[in-house]
Amino acid sequence: MEGSFGVGHRTDVVVLRLAGSSVEPGPAGVVVRTPGNPAYRWGNFLLVEGPTAPHDGGVVLDAYRSAFPGETTVRIGLGTTAGRVVVPPPLDRLDLQADVALVSTSAPVAPVPSGVDVRAVEGGAGWAAVLRLQRENGDVHDADGVDFLTRQVASLRGAVERGGGRWFGAFAGEVLVGSLGIFTAGGGGSDEARFQAVDVLPAWRGRGTASALLAAGGRWALEEAGARRLVVVAERDSAALRLYRRLGMGAAGAELQWRLSGPLPL
Repeated sequence: MEGSFGVGHRTDVVVLRLAGSSVEPGPAGVVVRTPGNPAYRWGNFLLVEGPTAPHDGGVVLDAYRSAFPGETTVRIGLGTTAGRVVVPPPLDRLDLQADVALVSTSAPVAPVPSGVDVRAVEGGAGWAAVLRLQRENGDVHDADGVDFLTRQVASLRGAVERGGGRWFGAFAGEVLVGSLGIFTAGGGGSDEARFQAVDVLPAWRGRGTASALLAAGGRWALEEAGARRLVVVAERDSAALRLYRRLGMGAAGAELQWRLSGPLPL
């Protein structure tokens, strides 16, 4: 069912399923749940085609309440790639956000910065370094935040070790200074590979570290994993989006990925 949605949501669902989330059809769309990490906001949401009539908004909210009883925060993905979205009441009280999904059919070309080695992350020490990197980049120190990231990294590691993707790290000596993942449904019938969690330490930004990681991940997906299209999603008007465009991402297309979130309307 999620195959009818845009490339951003579609590849989101691929990664979530590979990492252990459940994806099930519901009365108003697709219900995504991540029981192993209930604090993962966009691992627990409702994905709908996109309500357009006033009565549709109430139907969608009822479906959300049914799928996530006791929740006080709404998270709804809108399965439309239109440049403009009219949200009906009562959903119009929620915050509307659009990210940009970029598609390329070729891997970025970028040199590896001097003093850096880009290679696959493996083993307990490698994944512990990924967790440290994400904590440092996100300035995460509170217990809830650390618990969330620990669960998230564990689920991504599981997806990689089950053959769903590859995680690449940029190492300066033995220190991990940047990393990213790339995932593909492979035998599941999708020819799309999705980049995930591009992280680079501040001191190593602007030096080509992220570009080298994207190039390595793209080559692996196209040459070894059988993908035909690479997908990366970024916030509109962000530095990350500008970098991806400079590297040629988006040459095969770009679309908006719409989301609604906020307190559950009464």
